[in-house]
Amino acid sequence: MFGNHDAEIARLRAQLNERRGVIKDYPEGHPARVLYEGEAAGIAAEIERLKGAGCGIPASLILAALIFFALLAYANVR
Repeated sequence: MFGNHDAEIARLRAQLNERRGVIKDYPEGHPARVLYEGEAAGIAAEIERLKGAGCGIPASLILAALIFFALLAYANVR
């Protein structure tokens, strides 16, 4: 149940670095940048959860934050 998550953390860090690289390609306020920033925040939260630093944060709160960022990105695209 509480196994070693090093491989998963490494995979998520690679995804996070990829998202950060893409974020730099867009100007501030661009809808795609907002979307990628939301994804990066979600990935960073998942890394913290796997490392054990974020165990006190309920999963429903993290889910609510991800939904909020998705809706924010959707609103900016429309």
